[in-house]
Amino acid sequence: MKQIGWMLALMTLAMPMVAQASVVIAVSENELIERADTIVFGAVVRTSTKVAPGGRVTTVAELQVFRGLRGAKLGEIITVEFPGGRVGGLVSYAAGAPVLRPGDSVFAFMKTTRGIRRPLGLAYGVLKARSDGLGSYRLFRDTSDLILLTPAGKPAPVTMTRLEDVALEDMVQRVQRRLSLIGVRSVTEVAR
Repeated sequence: MKQIGWMLALMTLAMPMVAQASVVIAVSENELIERADTIVFGAVVRTSTKVAPGGRVTTVAELQVFRGLRGAKLGEIITVEFPGGRVGGLVSYAAGAPVLRPGDSVFAFMKTTRGIRRPLGLAYGVLKARSDGLGSYRLFRDTSDLILLTPAGKPAPVTMTRLEDVALEDMVQRVQRRLSLIGVRSVTEVAR
């Protein structure tokens, strides 16, 4: 009897794990900037979850804008919606969706469709920001729950998708430069 128990335990461990990920078409930084109608650096002040009549669960995060580069102004509170969330004791998990909590600082590229602002490419369009302890922020992209493909359907090169330890001011300059090239005036207000 003990042998059967051990065999079942080994078989369970040997079974392949089911991986959960969302497939996203990775675009270049320039394309991300061009496609976004809202680009901000801000902090999550509140999150709430809602359930649509069909049962779809979404999280709505309110962001206070500290730096509005496109589509939002300094001090404005904007909302962004993404799939998944917690309703009571139940959790609806959406692979690849950003996980935002009050107090998180983010640099986000968003697109508004039918009045709802969403991050471009789920977590691909939301860069997490960490304070460096010296008054500046460093940005990074978490793509752990995403399968990133090129528009041709091939795996996206790491050089296109990886973003780690980029200074906030460097990203702001890159975005402003690109917006200028495509004829979009960037807001340059900064929270003090």
